[in-house]
Amino acid sequence: ALVLEALDDWENAERAYEEVMTIDPGNFHALLFLMRKYNKDHKASDALKLSQLFEAKYPDNGPEYLEKGKSLVMLNQVKAARAALSKAATLLPDNTEPRMLLGDLSMQSNDFNAALKHYLKAMELSPQNVDLALKAARAQTLSGDPKAALETLKKIAVKFYDNRVVQKEIGLAEFQIGDTAAAKRDLNRFLQNGEPDLNALLVLGRIYEGLREYPEALDLYEKALPLDDNKSLAQRRVDAIKAKMGGRALQEDRTRRPASGGVGFKGSGRLTIRVLTTAACIGGFIGGYMMNKQIAAAQEEYTSYKGADQIKMAQLHDDLETKQKNSGLLRNIFYGAGALSAIGFSVTFFIK
Repeated sequence: ALVLEALDDWENAERAYEEVMTIDPGNFHALLFLMRKYNKDHKASDALKLSQLFEAKYPDNGPEYLEKGKSLVMLNQVKAARAALSKAATLLPDNTEPRMLLGDLSMQSNDFNAALKHYLKAMELSPQNVDLALKAARAQTLSGDPKAALETLKKIAVKFYDNRVVQKEIGLAEFQIGDTAAAKRDLNRFLQNGEPDLNALLVLGRIYEGLREYPEALDLYEKALPLDDNKSLAQRRVDAIKAKMGGRALQEDRTRRPASGGVGFKGSGRLTIRVLTTAACIGGFIGGYMMNKQIAAAQEEYTSYKGADQIKMAQLHDDLETKQKNSGLLRNIFYGAGALSAIGFSVTFFIK
């Protein structure tokens, strides 16, 4: 069993250790290996049962607490998992895994500062661990320090310059700090060197959209469509960019048309006009107020979101952008109609 374990022959080692257990149910090596194997196979309940047996026979053992913590994480017993992993971190001072898992648990509860502390401690033990660097950079970004995230990523990129995930995260961090030129360069390089990625396509699309390079942005958003599970985010960007492209074409068409002549007004129905303009004025301002409330509600939801889900944050941003565009346009139309109606009401006093 020990030889098979050393050869990473997990299946045959499992069978050998199970035979050992029939002779020696409390065998140290058999219990520890089988716990690892069950966790590896996502049999967390089976691993946890062995953990209880192991802990009773061999107390204060770091590897056992680590496997116990993994089982509890899979069973979503967060408080107990955190206690087991903290014990493992104490008993295994040179092992990065319990600290990384503690960081992951903190990320799941949106405690980004606590997660960052765990990741940075683990990085002291393993400074060239790419996964740790990526997790630490993510925590730095979500805790409000994208500049530190970019520094962390650039340090690891010195050795892992061809790692595509590092390339992508560098581009996303550059976008977050407002360096859109560098983000555009690095995200384009990332997308040219392998498979497409939803976040990279959406962010790069936003960069081109901000530059008013709408055809390029549309191409990126359309490439993102097959990667978007519910299609809502990418589809909304496609619809928004098409609306912008259509609006620009319409505006260009309007600038080519000759201005129409004015139409005068004469008549004795001043009272009727005053009633209608008064109603239009009041209705316009009420409509504008209601549209403004919709925008304010979307703004509040977006700014108050503290989650770690970038897609969710992007959806909230799109909701806000849509409200600002559509409701904002209606708000301006209503307010404009109200103001013009007020002017129209005033003009009736000067009509002979």
